[in-house]
Amino acid sequence: MLYHNLFGDKKILSQKPKQTVINLILHLTYHGWKNIRDIVTKRFGNLKHAEYQMMIDLLDNSIPLTLDIYAILFRSGFFEGYLESTVKIWILFQRLRRHNYNKAPLMFLSNVFYWTSKNHPIINILKNNLPIFNDYFVENFHSSLRHQTAESNSELQIIQKAKIIDAERNNNPFKNSFVNLRNPAKSSN
Repeated sequence: MLYHNLFGDKKILSQKPKQTVINLILHLTYHGWKNIRDIVTKRFGNLKHAEYQMMIDLLDNSIPLTLDIYAILFRSGFFEGYLESTVKIWILFQRLRRHNYNKAPLMFLSNVFYWTSKNHPIINILKNNLPIFNDYFVENFHSSLRHQTAESNSELQIIQKAKIIDAERNNNPFKNSFVNLRNPAKSSN
């Protein structure tokens, strides 16, 4: 309904809307909620109705969490806030039964707690350099692999194609012939 109010009734929201559209709708919902929150809670108080409580939780907690976890906490390097938000996002995925999404935050938390308990040096590197730990390169590689393979490919064919893609990206003799990899300031020539 919000999408149609913003863009008109003739516009159709796609099955997989763009991230910018989703972000816009979430921002507008949250900021609209902030404008009327006091009026709504004053009118209804602490109503024990389950749907009302779930709506309040969605508007007060889940939407700001999804807006802040990457854009603010991760990119700013606020490790403690990011860690706390990761716990909350895992709980949200559990509650919504998003079984395809609930494993990644749990693995991250498990690694962090293990590294902390063992006083492993990676934990300090992660805390001090959080924004550089992103999965862009993995996602980009996976996207290329999906684009260049078919569902009918065998496991070995996919592995072979992945090796070819990696070799093309990292060992390009044509590019290496024209790119000077030496630092001219340190060169004795």
